[in-house]
Amino acid sequence: MAIPVPLSKIFRHSCIYIRTGAGIERPQDLAGRRIGTSQYSSTGLTFLRGMLEHDYGVRSQDMRWYMGGMNTFREKPLIALDLPKEIQLEFLPDGDTLEAKFARGELDALLSLYIPEMFLNGDPRIARLFPDFKSVEQEYYKRTHIHPSCIRWCCARMFIAITRGRRAQFTTLSARRARKRWRAFTTRTR
Repeated sequence: MAIPVPLSKIFRHSCIYIRTGAGIERPQDLAGRRIGTSQYSSTGLTFLRGMLEHDYGVRSQDMRWYMGGMNTFREKPLIALDLPKEIQLEFLPDGDTLEAKFARGELDALLSLYIPEMFLNGDPRIARLFPDFKSVEQEYYKRTHIHPSCIRWCCARMFIAITRGRRAQFTTLSARRARKRWRAFTTRTR
């Protein structure tokens, strides 16, 4: 039996931070800007990039990306990112961090699932793109019925059934049950 396990249950509108004084007042103003992130290909940032493109017309290739650690040095990913040629992504040099680059005015925005220390400390050089992000998120949900939960499926029972040699019977029966339960669940949550 598949069990939905939500590991992250937040919307991402609160995760866009801008440099005050950079002339960014709405999402469309991010086009042509220098954007910092710690993980370009994470599920949270993938959702953010998709939301910016589909809701506001700002495509990933419209921005220049910088990837590194927020407050500490972070190495490049072990597996190279295979990005389209039109995506401009640079890794920060050794010893540099996203917050330091932001503080020097070398980045216009940060897309971060973690709240930057500058923001937590009340630094006037940083603000959220959506100051009233909760109302923006509520409007987004009412309009799309999409909740950006990061879900992983646990299949412990399937493992037990396979090890006991009943794979075919279990798989067919469980697939029917899982579809029926998923339909009932999604109907209740809308």
